[in-house]
Formats: sequence, C-alpha cells, structure tokens
Amino acid sequence: MAGLITSPPSPPSAFRLQASRAFDNGNTLRFSLSQPLRVDHGAAAFSLPTGRTQDGVVTGTSFSSSLAPSGQQLDLTTTLEMSLAGGDLSLGVTRSRQPGHQRTAAPEWSVFTGYRSTW
Repeated sequence: MAGLITSPPSPPSAFRLQASRAFDNGNTLRFSLSQPLRVDHGAAAFSLPTGRTQDGVVTGTSFSSSLAPSGQQLDLTTTLEMSLAGGDLSLGVTRSRQPGHQRTAAPEWSVFTGYRSTW
C-alpha cells in the first residue's frame, strides 16, 4: 500500500460568528454561533498483518474507513460578563446540536462560569 490516506480529505473547516452588546452599567452580553473543527469528506485505508505462510510471506487484511462525520455540530452560546470585586465575572450557557459531529447524538447543554482579575 502506497499511503494511509486513499482519498484526500477536504480541508478542515471551523467558524464562529459573534455579536456583543455593552450596557451602561459595564456589563456585556454576547451571543455566538460556532462550528468546531470538522473534515467534510475523505477516506483512510490500512492493511494489518494476519499471519505468515510457511515460506515466510506475510499475509494481511485490508480495511478502509470514511473520515467524514455523519453530522455537523453547531454551538449556540450566550455569555454575560460583569464587573465584580475588582475583576470580571463571566456566566454562560451553550447548546450543542449534533455534538461530536454525530447526526444521532442528543443535544448537549453546558453551563460555565469564570472569574478574571489582575493585581
């Protein structure tokens, strides 16, 4: 076999669109829509040795697998940033559709928080 990748994969793609709004009290509200890194199509083939004949010839079995995911993960995120105790507090929630780029995966929700301060 000349190479592992038999059908060149498409260039990986990812994107993120974001909008934010700053309020008079210093808080900021952000909305974003993003897609994590994804390969649209491609294939890989490989051969595994399975034995050896009595005269020393190695025998094997070939396998191939598609590199294309079955779905397209999209993440919708809402984040609120506010000043707190000399730093910035972030609160957010993300809903992921087809997580892991798997068409049959159930939607996932993530809740997160963070605090940033310098001294």
